[in-house]
Amino acid sequence: MKIWLWETPTGSAEWVREGWASRPARGWPVLLDNDACARNKVCMSIDQTRTDSLDDALAWRITRAARLLRIHLSQVLRPLGVSPEQFYLLFRLHESDEGCTQANLVDSSLGDRPNVSRQLGSMERLGWIVRRTDPDDRRSKRVVLTPAGREITDQLLGLAVEERLRLFGGLSPQALDGLHQALSQLERQLALPG
Repeated sequence: MKIWLWETPTGSAEWVREGWASRPARGWPVLLDNDACARNKVCMSIDQTRTDSLDDALAWRITRAARLLRIHLSQVLRPLGVSPEQFYLLFRLHESDEGCTQANLVDSSLGDRPNVSRQLGSMERLGWIVRRTDPDDRRSKRVVLTPAGREITDQLLGLAVEERLRLFGGLSPQALDGLHQALSQLERQLALPG
């Protein structure tokens, strides 16, 4: 069975089995012939039944690319003394003027509580964040960037933009949009209930 990344005339993308697409109104499968496939601009074909090469397995390619990106980010951040986990937390805190609760940082960074707590402790010792009692829930701590934290975050975000342009510069805007849409759909399909 082949899986197609299907680009519809409206520009949205969805994964479908070869020759099949979901009817938008009802969601029932509709068989499409090869001419319909060509008219609807099939972008990519991946044979999901092959087991002869790990290098051709899409899940492996995504995992490997994510690992390579993380290693690259570690190398870029190392001279500044920042770990990828600290960068993600600083970026998340930068998005909110009021800061975030520690529990929200755990959820948003997909990290485990002890690791996030350790990272925040390290960042607090560096003077990048402060933890305050949340005025809405006195049992919770709200994590806020300090001026020093904002300064390092601004520096890191500038560096991140430079690296994004360098890493993704060889991809067309359409390829980047398609990749973003496909990864977003995959994340939705893999989302844990609750």
